[in-house]
Amino acid sequence: MKSKILNFKVFVLVIVLSF
Repeated sequence: MKSKILNFKVFVLVIVLSF
């Protein structure tokens, strides 16, 4: 579960950095 949350955080971070 923790790794899934971490993956989601990284995904959000990539999206934020894209903007």
